[in-house]
Amino acid sequence: SPLALDILSKAARAVAYKWEQSGATSSLVVYAKAVGEKGDIKIMDKLCKTIIANCNDRNPIQCKIAALEILVNKYGYEAMPYLIKAAQHSDKSYRNAAFNFSLAIPNDAVTGTWIKYYPKALPAVKPEIIYMLGIRKDKASLALVSASLSDNDINVRREAAAAIVKINGKESIPSLIGYLLKFTGSEDQETAKSALMTVLDSKSMKLLIPVLNDGAVAAKKSAIELMAWGKGKEYFVEVLPYTSSGEEIVKNAAYKALADLASPAD
Repeated sequence: SPLALDILSKAARAVAYKWEQSGATSSLVVYAKAVGEKGDIKIMDKLCKTIIANCNDRNPIQCKIAALEILVNKYGYEAMPYLIKAAQHSDKSYRNAAFNFSLAIPNDAVTGTWIKYYPKALPAVKPEIIYMLGIRKDKASLALVSASLSDNDINVRREAAAAIVKINGKESIPSLIGYLLKFTGSEDQETAKSALMTVLDSKSMKLLIPVLNDGAVAAKKSAIELMAWGKGKEYFVEVLPYTSSGEEIVKNAAYKALADLASPAD
């Protein structure tokens, strides 16, 4: 009923749009959704924007999320400015809600909008955007995700390694090997190996041979471990010489790998 508008609006203002037992703010959200479904878009729009603007404490964040969802469901791609603004919010749950809502928008321009915004995003938000683009699986984001494998932030690199596999499948192997070669820290090596394990097969495993020949110590170790994981007997001869490596971690990895690579005759 239109008669409820003033009552609910005053009640929400009276509690500063915070959560409390009467549920004034959440009731106003329900009202906004109801009038929108009845076709009163102007009132719906005004209420949702008011709620989003005023629900900034932690405890009413669900009301803020619900109001944002109403706008996205009604406007689709036209709600992207609200989603971009949400991506700047300090509350991670609100940011993640915005990213998830954008996934439901089929418009191809959504990916481009996030790519355009990415350079302006706060450092803590960039990994979240890369993660979301991976779920979206739009190849338009492939250049950004590939470049993010060389980002200075390990959190961005970690998400990029997972995202590139979702977007590009087996075609991502060369990029992941490049990542393996470039960043030799233990976290990066584990991230690269985990991503490669989702796409490598017996044929593509041969792409690791140059890593054995020219990679840094950490990368050689990772390549040996991946070959052992793949259990491809044909790689026994590639790994065997590294049992004489002067680098202890490479030698140990090679000895350990031979058990998985050796055939009964060996």
